[in-house]
Amino acid sequence: MTRLAASGARPTSVTLAWAPPALGAADVAGYVVTVQGRSRLLPADQRRTTLTGLRPGSAVSVVVRPTGPAGHGAAASLTVRLPAATVPSAPTGISVRPGPVGPPLTARVFWGPAHHDGAPITAYYVVARPAGGGASAPGGKVSRVVGPAVRSLDLRLPPGRWTVDVHAVNARGTGPGRRSVPVLAQ
Repeated sequence: MTRLAASGARPTSVTLAWAPPALGAADVAGYVVTVQGRSRLLPADQRRTTLTGLRPGSAVSVVVRPTGPAGHGAAASLTVRLPAATVPSAPTGISVRPGPVGPPLTARVFWGPAHHDGAPITAYYVVARPAGGGASAPGGKVSRVVGPAVRSLDLRLPPGRWTVDVHAVNARGTGPGRRSVPVLAQ
């Protein structure tokens, strides 16, 4: 085996890639990949795999060994230190449109999932703020906390133009938000 490398380390995953052995590459029938003492056999044409479900902040020991009719070849090994869990990413997208004609006045918000970054998402925090030129709620904002599976929400709002931010929350804290374009509550 000439080399084994890790890339794209995240709190719960890492990608491994390796090269075939310099001698006897034609005889390789597969690769035995051992992670933390557990092995699995991959086909000879697969020289890349992504490990998932790992513990954030842990050190992961990896050994890759070619195998063929004559037995196992020389192993390559490494230890990868995964980053600790962090706050989640911003949701993958956001759109907002006026809700059905009120009263009450509403705006309907939709967003895509955020990446948890090592700790499961426990909620989404949705906050609307006046975009200027209109009435506003006491304290200047309207906010709601919804469950981790929710991807849309109808917000009751005072008259005016509003922008909406959506943040994902996990055990590490509240992640950065994704902001909508201004919308007129109706």
